[in-house]
This record gives sequence, structure tokens and C-alpha cells, in this order.
Amino acid sequence: MFFATIRPSLSTAEAIEDAERFLIDFRNMPRWRQGMRAGQARKAKQTRLIGRYFRRFGKQIWMKEAA
Repeated sequence: MFFATIRPSLSTAEAIEDAERFLIDFRNMPRWRQGMRAGQARKAKQTRLIGRYFRRFGKQIWMKEAA
């Protein structure tokens, strides 16, 4: 699930960076363009949230699954 969410990024840090970059660009867009790209903003926020979660807890989750 995690790698499907961060695709095409290769790491958690890269996925978070890409999502942050999109959200900054999104905030600088005019309102009419923001309305057309609302779905992409929602996906970027979700990617950022999941990336932060796995950056923080990913190692613990994988250690539990391995045990």
C-alpha cells in the first residue's frame, strides 16, 4: 500500500518533498485553477500524511511483521 501511494517516488523523503512542492505551488495558483486541481491537492495531502506516518513508524511496523 505504501509504495503504491508514493509512486513514482523512490523513498519516503522524496514523496514528502514532492507533495510539499505541489501544495506550495497549489497555494500560489489562482482560485479558478485551484478548483480544477482540487483532486490533485487531496492526493498530495494524502501522500504527505502517509509518507510522514511511514517515516515515523515504518521501521516499527516492519519489525513487528518480521517477528
